[in-house]
Amino acid sequence: MEKLVLVYHWGGEPCGGTDYIPFEYESKDKFVFDILEKYKDHKWIYYNGSRSEFDSDAVKIISEVFYTKGDFEYLENNVLTLEEWFNQNKIK
Repeated sequence: MEKLVLVYHWGGEPCGGTDYIPFEYESKDKFVFDILEKYKDHKWIYYNGSRSEFDSDAVKIISEVFYTKGDFEYLENNVLTLEEWFNQNKIK
């Protein structure tokens, strides 16, 4: 099992934030593949006639984390190994 961190951006105007959610999975690549595979045939519902991928319904990625269709574009960049997360966020 590999120690991973999901960088989860939530909310928007006027309130939003970022959570860093630690979890374990076989590997970073396997997690991304499994999530993309799980939802590849999902029938997305768009709100208020919008065609923006961020105005779609949301699906559960991991506990308490839900992604819209638009969020999937950033999935690979938002899943980091613990070492990658540390190197990106350590105080210099």
